[in-house]
Amino acid sequence: MTEMTARDKILAAVSSARPQTSTILPDVSGRVSQQSDSIALFRTNLENSGAKVHVIGKNEIEDTVNDFSDFYGQRFHGDIALRDFTNVGSIAAPADLDGAALFVCTGQVGVAENGAIWLSDSNCIHRAALFLPEAVALVIEATSIVPTMHEAYEQIQIDAEGFGIFVAGPSKTADIEQSLVIGAHGPRSLHVLITS
Repeated sequence: MTEMTARDKILAAVSSARPQTSTILPDVSGRVSQQSDSIALFRTNLENSGAKVHVIGKNEIEDTVNDFSDFYGQRFHGDIALRDFTNVGSIAAPADLDGAALFVCTGQVGVAENGAIWLSDSNCIHRAALFLPEAVALVIEATSIVPTMHEAYEQIQIDAEGFGIFVAGPSKTADIEQSLVIGAHGPRSLHVLITS
């Protein structure tokens, strides 16, 4: 009989420590029963993450974005549907975003349980546009807000585009002297426009 190697002993110990029963996953159905509950939770979670939330009508998007532009200055716009009223520069490379104060685009899916918004390449002029400007404003329709990440993943196609990201609040870190810094490696503010 051969003696057990150190590797065999470790694998045997890991195998013997494995739980005997499988873990039952939680039932996520019915956690948020109505669309209005999803919108309220979505808004609360966004505000808790430091985002500024504006609930507006679709016909108020232009005025709201113009108000942001007056405050932030130069703006870039990524969404095709909103380009009618926006001065869109030609953004071929991240360097073209130098000095951009505000980037506006439309989110595809909002997630109530964590306040995240899914964006993909087709919604952004350039993926760096989400990270380099001083502020980002995301427009999301109330009907695009789902209760859970499970439902969000059912609606998005991860492999359909080259880039996709969930955005939830402005950039922040507390790595330096355990002091919270907003905008440390990205926009200092995030505005979310929920439209109905």
